[in-house]
Amino acid sequence: ADRVTRLITELLDISRLETGRLRLRNQMVDIAALADSVVEKVRIGHPELSVGVSFPGELPRVYADPDKVEQVLTNLLENAAKYADSPDVRVEGVYDEGRKELTIAVHDVGKGIPAAELPRLFNKFFRGSEGGRPSGSGLGLYIARGLVEAHGGRIAAESRLGEGSTFSFTLPADAFEKSFGDGDGSS
Repeated sequence: ADRVTRLITELLDISRLETGRLRLRNQMVDIAALADSVVEKVRIGHPELSVGVSFPGELPRVYADPDKVEQVLTNLLENAAKYADSPDVRVEGVYDEGRKELTIAVHDVGKGIPAAELPRLFNKFFRGSEGGRPSGSGLGLYIARGLVEAHGGRIAAESRLGEGSTFSFTLPADAFEKSFGDGDGSS
């Protein structure tokens, strides 16, 4: 029943993304706190997982839909738990002040992904040939890409066979200021 519910939700998400009907409920989000919350939730289903979380102390909040960002990060962590050889996973946040963007990365230690498959990872229904216990619909990364792009961000994957993979996504950290001015009443 859970798998069918998840598949229906994924198909609805895809429909909204592809028809432009996705509505973001943006608000100011503390990404470090959100990441801690997601890690705790994922650990419930994967108690063997050891996740290190690292975010700099002076991290700006981002104007984003916290539920959608949580969905993206949950997908990346679930995939790391599913496909990594080691239970050691790292979640890191880095703020690039020059570009005014926040990058969140999930690093795992696993078999890695063949270079030929990297360009197709975010395609609908794509499931890699390597890795742990393949399950799911092949929609998670496709949806994650759509959600990140809806926020004006980017998603990427890097991998080396025998070393593991890093999935990262960026979110604009100055969207609040761009949308609403600098707080002095001007726009």
